Amino acid sequence: MPDAPEPLLLERRVETGDDAYVDRITADGKLWTWSTVEARYEDGTWSFGGREPAWELAGTLGAADLDALREAIAASGFFGTDAEYRPDVAVIHGSNEVWTAERDGRRHTSTVHARGTTHVPELSALDAALRAAQAAARGEPRE
Repeated sequence: MPDAPEPLLLERRVETGDDAYVDRITADGKLWTWSTVEARYEDGTWSFGGREPAWELAGTLGAADLDALREAIAASGFFGTDAEYRPDVAVIHGSNEVWTAERDGRRHTSTVHARGTTHVPELSALDAALRAAQAAARGEPRE
């Protein structure tokens, strides 16, 4: 992914074959997306196709929501996770989920093979924090 917005705070990348979708939040609270796939819903029908990927600004977090995200990352235990997690069963055509976060100059990445089959509590906590940040950026009320 060329020219990814920096400085990084949190990123989730979902890879399925040659396709990828990325949610990235930078340290200044900007939410970015990047994808190789385009999906459209028109006249009651979904259509999918490839696209030239580019980073798109999807919103900005306010100071309180950005602080809440930072606290959630710290509380998740993410920086103590393994570099990789693999499923206990065979999975064909599964997606990989790659999490990366940066705190105090330390960058850590953890990859989950067979997303949806392999469960890691610390990464589930990051997922909840990411979803809450995305909702906050859209102006939705906090849970």
